[in-house]
Amino acid sequence: NQKESDYCGGYSSSSVSEDKESTELCPVFSFAAAKWIQGDKNSYGTDLRSIGRGHKNIGALPVSECPHCKLDGYFDPRWRDLNSWPKESLEIAKVYKKKSFIWADKGRYDIFDNIRTALWQFKNEMRSVVTGVGWRANWTSAPGGVIPKDVGQVVSGHAIKVVLGQKIINGEPHLIVQNSYGKDIGDKGLF
Repeated sequence: NQKESDYCGGYSSSSVSEDKESTELCPVFSFAAAKWIQGDKNSYGTDLRSIGRGHKNIGALPVSECPHCKLDGYFDPRWRDLNSWPKESLEIAKVYKKKSFIWADKGRYDIFDNIRTALWQFKNEMRSVVTGVGWRANWTSAPGGVIPKDVGQVVSGHAIKVVLGQKIINGEPHLIVQNSYGKDIGDKGLF
């Protein structure tokens, strides 16, 4: 649960990498790597390109090796700065570097069928997709996790994980999304 932090990019990208690594990864480290790539540790949130490049150029850190996961002050602002992390953490993260990442939307806006195609093409590798959305107020309390057709007002940008699979509702396919606001919303955190 990212709580009130702006670390959604770190949470979604770490969760996607965990699918491949079979290891729980620290979302705050992934966020800090993206902020370092972005070149601005103090701005709110991060962008998806920096998130992908952080995993490719810097790597990811297993929770079992994470110094801040063992400390109080989980959202202490110092962890936003990659320079605050011990050098040993940076060395361990290199083991979890990604060779590459693909753009499911092929340079266009995220399109439903492009994401479905990417999930299908990489189904044997159990890949999932990180994407950005304009998060809407009425999505957070969506009963049973089904996002209403009345989309409501955008309240913020948000990074989410699209998981492998879809659900047919009233004859229409819907993507299954894992949110980073914990298991107390939607369908145990899924939408």
